[in-house]
Amino acid sequence: MKVHSEHESGVDTAQRADLIEKREVGEMERPMTPPEAANLLRVHPKTIKRMAGRGEVPGHFRFGRWYFYASELDCWMRREIHSSHCPCR
Repeated sequence: MKVHSEHESGVDTAQRADLIEKREVGEMERPMTPPEAANLLRVHPKTIKRMAGRGEVPGHFRFGRWYFYASELDCWMRREIHSSHCPCR
C-alpha cells in the first residue's frame, strides 16, 4: 500500500492532530469506526476492513464489528514509512 505524503493526501498536520486526539493521563482513547479510520488513511472503508482482516493494519474485531485506534494507525503509518522495504527511499 502506498502511504501518501501530507501534500498528496490532503490531510494536513492540523487535521491529523484532530484525528489523533491528545489524551490526558488515564483517559481512554475512543475507538474509530471503519469510515473514520478509512478517512485517516485515505482509503475506502471496505479496504481498511479487508486490510485489518489480513493483519496488514492494526484493527480489532469485536462484537461483530471492526474498531480502530488512531494512535495505533499513526504508529503503523510511521513504521511503514521508515521501514527498510519502503520503495520510496
